[in-house]
Amino acid sequence: MVVLYGTVNYHGMMDDAALAFRLAALGQTTRWSMFRRIAEAGVAGLTPGILAQAEAIPPNLVSHHLRPLTAAGLLTSEKVGREIRYRVSPGPVATLAGELLELASAAAR
Repeated sequence: MVVLYGTVNYHGMMDDAALAFRLAALGQTTRWSMFRRIAEAGVAGLTPGILAQAEAIPPNLVSHHLRPLTAAGLLTSEKVGREIRYRVSPGPVATLAGELLELASAAAR
Protein backbone atom coordinates (compact mmCIF):
# COMPACT_ATOMS: atom_id res chain seq x y z
CA MET A 1 0.00 0.00 0.00
CA VAL A 2 1.52 3.34 -1.02
CA VAL A 3 0.89 6.43 1.09
CA LEU A 4 1.98 9.99 0.52
CA TYR A 5 5.56 10.51 1.67
CA GLY A 6 6.27 6.87 2.37
CA THR A 7 5.15 3.29 2.23
CA VAL A 8 3.93 0.50 4.45
CA ASN A 9 6.08 -2.60 4.11
CA TYR A 10 4.86 -6.19 4.01
CA HIS A 11 4.96 -6.39 7.81
CA GLY A 12 2.51 -3.49 8.00
CA MET A 13 5.25 -1.18 9.32
CA MET A 14 5.56 2.36 7.99
CA ASP A 15 8.87 3.58 6.67
CA ASP A 16 10.59 6.32 8.67
CA ALA A 17 9.69 9.11 6.23
CA ALA A 18 5.97 8.31 6.38
CA LEU A 19 6.04 7.99 10.16
CA ALA A 20 7.88 11.29 10.61
CA PHE A 21 5.55 13.05 8.15
CA ARG A 22 2.43 11.92 10.00
CA LEU A 23 3.86 12.78 13.40
CA ALA A 24 4.90 16.22 12.12
CA ALA A 25 1.38 16.84 10.84
CA LEU A 26 0.02 16.13 14.32
CA GLY A 27 2.85 17.92 16.12
CA GLN A 28 1.29 21.37 16.27
CA THR A 29 -1.20 22.35 18.97
CA THR A 30 -3.98 23.70 16.75
CA ARG A 31 -3.69 20.81 14.28
CA TRP A 32 -3.83 18.28 17.10
CA SER A 33 -6.90 19.97 18.56
CA MET A 34 -8.64 20.02 15.17
CA PHE A 35 -7.71 16.38 14.52
CA ARG A 36 -9.10 15.39 17.92
CA ARG A 37 -12.35 17.28 17.29
CA ILE A 38 -12.78 15.64 13.88
CA ALA A 39 -12.10 12.19 15.35
CA GLU A 40 -14.62 12.76 18.14
CA ALA A 41 -17.24 13.78 15.55
CA GLY A 42 -17.08 10.24 14.13
CA VAL A 43 -18.26 9.42 10.63
CA ALA A 44 -20.25 12.68 10.42
CA GLY A 45 -16.98 14.60 10.34
CA LEU A 46 -16.75 18.37 10.64
CA THR A 47 -16.77 21.30 8.25
CA PRO A 48 -14.13 24.05 8.23
CA GLY A 49 -16.77 26.52 9.46
CA ILE A 50 -17.49 24.44 12.55
CA LEU A 51 -13.76 24.01 13.17
CA ALA A 52 -13.17 27.77 12.83
CA GLN A 53 -15.83 28.46 15.46
CA ALA A 54 -14.64 25.71 17.79
CA GLU A 55 -10.99 26.76 17.57
CA ALA A 56 -11.78 30.51 17.49
CA ILE A 57 -9.54 31.03 14.46
CA PRO A 58 -10.17 32.57 11.02
CA PRO A 59 -11.36 30.20 8.25
CA ASN A 60 -8.15 30.68 6.23
CA LEU A 61 -6.13 29.31 9.15
CA VAL A 62 -8.41 26.27 9.31
CA SER A 63 -7.49 25.45 5.71
CA HIS A 64 -3.83 26.06 6.53
CA HIS A 65 -4.00 23.47 9.34
CA LEU A 66 -6.15 20.90 7.51
CA ARG A 67 -3.79 20.75 4.53
CA PRO A 68 -0.89 18.91 6.28
CA LEU A 69 -3.27 16.51 8.03
CA THR A 70 -4.89 15.64 4.70
CA ALA A 71 -1.53 15.39 2.89
CA ALA A 72 -0.31 12.97 5.57
CA GLY A 73 -3.32 10.76 4.90
CA LEU A 74 -4.75 11.29 8.38
CA LEU A 75 -7.91 13.03 7.12
CA THR A 76 -10.18 12.62 4.13
CA SER A 77 -12.45 15.27 2.71
CA GLU A 78 -15.75 14.98 0.90
CA LYS A 79 -17.83 17.68 -0.72
CA VAL A 80 -21.40 17.45 0.56
CA GLY A 81 -23.59 20.05 -1.10
CA ARG A 82 -21.82 23.36 -0.63
CA GLU A 83 -19.73 22.17 2.31
CA ILE A 84 -16.60 20.09 2.64
CA ARG A 85 -16.64 17.51 5.45
CA TYR A 86 -13.40 16.30 6.95
CA ARG A 87 -13.19 12.87 8.55
CA VAL A 88 -10.39 10.91 10.17
CA SER A 89 -8.96 8.19 7.95
CA PRO A 90 -8.94 5.18 10.32
CA GLY A 91 -6.43 3.01 8.43
CA PRO A 92 -3.46 5.39 8.46
CA VAL A 93 -4.21 6.45 12.03
CA ALA A 94 -4.31 2.81 13.15
CA THR A 95 -1.02 2.14 11.37
CA LEU A 96 0.57 5.12 13.12
CA ALA A 97 -0.80 4.00 16.49
CA GLY A 98 0.49 0.48 15.85
CA GLU A 99 3.98 1.82 15.14
CA LEU A 100 3.97 3.77 18.40
CA LEU A 101 2.69 0.77 20.38
CA GLU A 102 5.40 -1.40 18.85
CA LEU A 103 8.03 1.08 19.98
CA ALA A 104 6.51 1.27 23.47
CA SER A 105 6.57 -2.53 23.72
CA ALA A 106 10.19 -2.67 22.57
CA ALA A 107 11.17 0.01 25.09
CA ALA A 108 9.51 -1.94 27.92
CA ARG A 109 11.50 -5.13 27.24
